Amino acid sequence: MREREKDIMAAGGPDPLKEAEKDPAFHQEVRNMVKEMMIEREWRKRQLMKAANEAEKKAHEEKKEKVDAIKAEKKKDENWQKGRDKRVGSWRDFMKGKGKGKKKKKRKQLKAFKSGQKLEQRDGDRDYIKRIKTDKVKAQAL
Repeated sequence: MREREKDIMAAGGPDPLKEAEKDPAFHQEVRNMVKEMMIEREWRKRQLMKAANEAEKKAHEEKKEKVDAIKAEKKKDENWQKGRDKRVGSWRDFMKGKGKGKKKKKRKQLKAFKSGQKLEQRDGDRDYIKRIKTDKVKAQAL
């Protein structure tokens, strides 16, 4: 292509680029193209900056969460250590048996039976055998 242009220039013919540059529509079109290229370049630049800022914020938040987690763990350990004496003391009291124990519930004693109710009869030396008294047994007992 350069050779063709050189041939045209050598022949003394008109330069096609110089003729196009004289047209005002050509200048307007060039301006529009340059303007679009600059807008696109600026838009890309802003998108990259926005992504970089978001990544920086995310990294900062992760670092802050990590620090907070470490602080919480440290506080938990401190509270555990502070309560150790109380726990050990409670355990020692329990092992000594000095602590307050649960009160045992007393069994209620049965009151005298009303007349007409059947009573249990136990064999003398065999407490595990229980028999219900019948009327015949009552009559013999009287």
